[in-house]
Amino acid sequence: MLESAEDASKRVLKEELGLEVESLTLKIINKNFFKAHNKSYHEIGFYYKYVLDTGSNLFLNKDSF
Repeated sequence: MLESAEDASKRVLKEELGLEVESLTLKIINKNFFKAHNKSYHEIGFYYKYVLDTGSNLFLNKDSF
C-alpha cells in the first residue's frame, strides 16, 4: 500500500490517539544524523500543524491525560 506522509500521519493519529484531523499543513522537514549504541543513523522528520475536528476525543474528554 502506497500512502502519502500526510495520509499516514492522519491514520496514525486516528488509530493511536482516536483523533480526527480536519486539516494539516507541512511546517518543517528535518534531516538528522546521529549515533546510538555504536551505530550511525539517518532520519528524515516531517512535522505538521494539525487542525483537529471538534468532535475528536481530545475535545470530548473531560479528564486530564
